[in-house]
Amino acid sequence: MFSLSDQDTLPVTYHTPTGVFLFGEDGVQVSADTTVYEKQTDDSLPSLTSQDIEHLQEGGYPDTSDSPEAPDTESGSASVVHESVSGTRTILENLLEGDIFGSLFYFHANRGNIFVEATKDCSVRFIDYDHLIKRCENACAHHSQLVNNVLIMIQEKTKQVCEHLEVLSQRSIRDRLLCYFDILSRQNNSMTFEIPFTITNMADYLSIDRSAMSREIGKLKDEKILDLNKRKVTLLKTDLF
Repeated sequence: MFSLSDQDTLPVTYHTPTGVFLFGEDGVQVSADTTVYEKQTDDSLPSLTSQDIEHLQEGGYPDTSDSPEAPDTESGSASVVHESVSGTRTILENLLEGDIFGSLFYFHANRGNIFVEATKDCSVRFIDYDHLIKRCENACAHHSQLVNNVLIMIQEKTKQVCEHLEVLSQRSIRDRLLCYFDILSRQNNSMTFEIPFTITNMADYLSIDRSAMSREIGKLKDEKILDLNKRKVTLLKTDLF
């Protein structure tokens, strides 16, 4: 069950036999195999003003938890960061072009301590929730496509949150590293892939000490389990996790 900004709820059911998510009371199905979203180019779509897009330089801004808008990363990249009262920094996720973010996905953390930090120059579009959850009078195909795309993105986002929790559930630094690298390998369908973080930010994402993580990576390299060159990782053995 997802809570929306207007206090309404959106029932979500996972159908195990088919592996799909069903949304709403009517059980609207979104294909689990859909991964590509085409942008609408129809001239009838409304044009954007400068107020619709917020341009961010490297840095950050607070999460708009109470805002009735859903942010969407138009270009560039950013990280969603949680900072505890003691100053401990944890990266909740890495945002790339086309990703969505908002308080809906970070209910497990103190929202007052969450902020979004641009890792590259990026642009963010804010979409009013009313345009997502309420049908327009014309019931146009563009709106239906928008809602369908957002539901698919929520499904993918839920999967990413579950993967992050799976990594954090590992007890040792080695297991967290191998679990995370296994996920990246499966996502890229290759034993060679690039880490989407700097080493420091990866330590924050895995919630481990950077020095201890570097030592463990050194051991994995010495044991010929993996090779690391800057951000490029090559797994030298299979079935490690």
